[in-house]
Amino acid sequence: MGFSLKAKLFQPRHSQGLARTCRPSRTFNPEEILSKRNIKILSPKKVCSIIREQNDSDTAYLFFDWARHQRGYKHNGLVYGAIIHHLCVHKNFDTVEKVLNDVKKEKFSISVPTFTFILKCMGQEGMARETLQLFHRMAEFECQPTLSTYHCVLSTLIKESYLDDVLKLCQEMEDANIEPDKLTLGMLTNALCKGHRLDEALRIAERVPQSIDALTLNGLARCLCKEMRPHDALRLVENIKAYDIFPDAITCHTVMCAFCKVGKLDVTMDLLKKASEESPAYGTAACNAVLDHLVKMARIDEAWHMFQELPADPDATSYNIIVKGLCMKRKIEKAQELVSEMAARAFTPSLETYAWIAKGLTRLVGRKRMWDVNC
Repeated sequence: MGFSLKAKLFQPRHSQGLARTCRPSRTFNPEEILSKRNIKILSPKKVCSIIREQNDSDTAYLFFDWARHQRGYKHNGLVYGAIIHHLCVHKNFDTVEKVLNDVKKEKFSISVPTFTFILKCMGQEGMARETLQLFHRMAEFECQPTLSTYHCVLSTLIKESYLDDVLKLCQEMEDANIEPDKLTLGMLTNALCKGHRLDEALRIAERVPQSIDALTLNGLARCLCKEMRPHDALRLVENIKAYDIFPDAITCHTVMCAFCKVGKLDVTMDLLKKASEESPAYGTAACNAVLDHLVKMARIDEAWHMFQELPADPDATSYNIIVKGLCMKRKIEKAQELVSEMAARAFTPSLETYAWIAKGLTRLVGRKRMWDVNC
């Protein structure tokens, strides 16, 4: 007994009951269907209407099949589109294959929206491989994929984590001179970043910079920084500015902090200086973010150096951050001096700052007592 791969093309993965042979819920009677609607002469428009009115796809297909054998009547492309849509909605994908074969025999073409709808319905059932196979058969039906079609198939492949196939399809898009829009590009870069395919995500994004929106830019730049690639993140940000797309504050802080992590404090200072010149208020916030990052990394000497060279005037937050760092380093006297400086500038130390000072003084007194005992 032979096995037909083609016959299995539309078998849904999640349920054996989705692809069925045609078995109507009751005895099929086309004359009754026509008489209820007082139809004496068939036309493609009337057949389309009857197909859409059926509650089950089996009856719809049997009427479709019966109608094409009637004298004086012939299906057109609209009828084929109507039955395909009905079958897909009811997940009757085996019968869709029969209809597609009929389309080829009759030398009809299928509209791109109809073909895309088939692919979408298959993808919703988790039929990623089958969706990709059918996509590559579009030329058989004189149908050329559009951006919408590519987006539909890419979405299915991404959902199933078939990233190798995603990249191959992206190359096909490029060869066909079809550029991803903002939505498709964002979906692609997000999936590739999550799948640790950062180089591919960056290459695709830099190939179509005009399609990058702020959300995609922020996500990709932060991912690059997480992988200790702030230079790539900064290059991407600077290139996209030409299209009036700018990163948000969190992304800017992330890039600056990433340069700190890789030991490029000078680059961070240059970025902070530029930010302060463009917006003093934002510059101060960015400085505080980097200061806080250095303190949390216990790089207090670098934080102190940066505090002394801040391109923007320090605010109360700046002081609170560096006082905490000095206390961590047990430089209590210098921390007390800064607290006094804060008072002179009418800045109020935070409760956390007071706690760090108290903790530092306690340690200092403890060490002094130990020294006195030893002496």
